[in-house]
Amino acid sequence: MAISWRANTALASGGATDPLSAPALPTGTANGDMVVLFVIVKYASTTINTPTDWQDVANNEAANSGLTDSGNDAGNIRAAIYFREKTAAWSAMPAVDLSGTPNCTMRGVISYQKGASDVWATPVCANAVDNTIGATGIDPAASGTTISFSAGDWFGTFAAINGDAGTPSGFTSTVAGVTFGSNIARLDATTSSGTDLRGRSIDATYTSGTASAGPDGALTLTTGGANGAGVMVFYKLGLVAGVPRSICPGFIG
Repeated sequence: MAISWRANTALASGGATDPLSAPALPTGTANGDMVVLFVIVKYASTTINTPTDWQDVANNEAANSGLTDSGNDAGNIRAAIYFREKTAAWSAMPAVDLSGTPNCTMRGVISYQKGASDVWATPVCANAVDNTIGATGIDPAASGTTISFSAGDWFGTFAAINGDAGTPSGFTSTVAGVTFGSNIARLDATTSSGTDLRGRSIDATYTSGTASAGPDGALTLTTGGANGAGVMVFYKLGLVAGVPRSICPGFIG
């Protein structure tokens, strides 16, 4: 059985609290599913502590720098993704601890399923930052981290913007040399808590090709706040090839 989307929660405001309020586990999530936790924090000076027993892989986090941390729809933000395989040992999502009380936060969860005999490979991430303020969304340069893909992999993109102004008019995510299936929207929300945030995610199945550069994404808006900036975190989910579960228990969170 190939990887497939199982379910997701809404991307919702976690409030200006520390720890960040825990999201729900997506309805229908089963043992063996890969659970993916998405977090956005404003401002970027507020760091995110990895939840206990969750995977914190390289390049799973991105943060703006050099922006003015004041006023609605402005300032530095931080976004991160964490991973954990669902087992019978746990069923509650974590209340993510932060380095201090944030201005505002968002969090959401997606679960992906696999075959009973399949084994999850360690997720792989890349990131990109757009510190150029503007009113039409974010378009960071391609990530400097190249991700290799193989048959059955899924590729996801998580975008975070430092305000809720404007209306999304497009969300693209590409990898030079690689063909994917159609992007499917998963998480999509704003919060007017504090000085505002926006988050969106899409994912797609790998089809063919070899990556010659890092992932490149853009989230465009109709004219919104003039101080908009943000970040993207990309992730790949895959399976360990040719290893029966009885031999290799794989990722156990």
